Amino acid sequence: MLRTAIAGFIGVLVGGVLMSHVPVGQDQATVAKVVRAERFEVVDSEGRLRMTLETADNTPMLGLRDENNQGRAALAILPDGSPYLVLLSNDEKGTAVLAVTPEGFPALKLTEADGDQVCINVP
Repeated sequence: MLRTAIAGFIGVLVGGVLMSHVPVGQDQATVAKVVRAERFEVVDSEGRLRMTLETADNTPMLGLRDENNQGRAALAILPDGSPYLVLLSNDEKGTAVLAVTPEGFPALKLTEADGDQVCINVP
């Protein structure tokens, strides 16, 4: 009986040691310090695309989509180095754009669904 108990204890101990050295990608969760890719896509629980993180034409961009796959918001760094944020209405006609010009001035452009625009540049 004592031998069985000792053998069982050793079995559990050896099994625990072996399981703690499971190769990555099998049953052990790992955290990567760096992940490199040209594009990331985030989908919701139903598999619909909701967010992208990518570089398009060497322009880094974060895009957000609604449940109907319509683009609703984007944040980018333009080729001249200027930051750019755009917000879109449901029909993608009305927009709000916030940017910083290459000269360093803030700019705001609002477009209504009928195409009327209001631009505010602060020199």
